Amino acid sequence: MNPVGNAGLFRRLEQMGFEVWPSPFFANSALGAFLETRRKVEQGRLVDAASQQLAAFLTATAAERLADRLRPEPRALAVEPSPEELSRLARPYVGPQAHFLIVLTVAKIADFLRRGAAGVISAAGINCAVGTLAASAIPALRADFDNAPVLGLTYGGAEGPGQRIRLETFAYQVHERWRRRTAA
Repeated sequence: MNPVGNAGLFRRLEQMGFEVWPSPFFANSALGAFLETRRKVEQGRLVDAASQQLAAFLTATAAERLADRLRPEPRALAVEPSPEELSRLARPYVGPQAHFLIVLTVAKIADFLRRGAAGVISAAGINCAVGTLAASAIPALRADFDNAPVLGLTYGGAEGPGQRIRLETFAYQVHERWRRRTAA
């Protein structure tokens, strides 16, 4: 999400006429706690699991109180799915032992698409295992969401003409998808 780390991706997308919705941190922490608690129970580390579950409960309770103050329309856009729902969204694309960041990345791509996003970019740093493994799910995600434009971008190497062309192609596909939707 840092403009230095992603070569100004948000600014470039906004200049292309897009609204940028980064994946929120709360989804990360909630899903991580959910999956890690389950693993700790399987390992017999019950005190650690209970402590993590208590922290997750308190965080979720505070988030729910805040969300309850929102009007229905912004709430539908801003409130994250539960950790169970995120896990369910990722299940067709990643294995049960996948690291929670891979599960989260794939789940958020699916979540953004099911909420009506015209396209999704998964941006990762160079040599990022999470970004590489999540990108392997992109063809299946596209197929399951009516060939939605989904792009995996890697930053930190040579962001040259090839990457610019990929981003421009993605932008064209998103605009075309949006036009088809609004015409229907």
